[in-house]
Amino acid sequence: MNALGLRTKFRVAQWPELVKQSMAGQLMIWGYAWQVGQPDSDTIFGMAYGPNTESINDARFNLPAYNRLFEQQRVMADGPERLAVLREATRLMVAYMPYLLHMHRIYVDLAQPWVVGFRRHPFTSRRWSWIDIDTELRAARGA
Repeated sequence: MNALGLRTKFRVAQWPELVKQSMAGQLMIWGYAWQVGQPDSDTIFGMAYGPNTESINDARFNLPAYNRLFEQQRVMADGPERLAVLREATRLMVAYMPYLLHMHRIYVDLAQPWVVGFRRHPFTSRRWSWIDIDTELRAARGA
């Protein structure tokens, strides 16, 4: 950073304190992972919606043209028209770049035959509440 003529100061803090600072707009750079819990795009697009500044809009991004598109798509049925609105919102997010999306996790699952109900959920990793163990099959297999 010195070679670029930039002065930097790094703050080290506990997670709850960092979240408070982020919500108050006190962090210049901040990063963590998001995970959607539904098949709709509302969470990810809501991260750039101006009125969400004190909830999920950590970047404090507030572009009226984007906000109108976000509000418009929320009341539309799924289909080509809504997809076109979301594509325009995406174009604005890419042009203004309030967030830098830089990774996508890859998961590998291993399960035994006695694990019942295991199926990768497409939108969440909180799948453990839907699985069970067939204790009779497990015992029969000698595990």
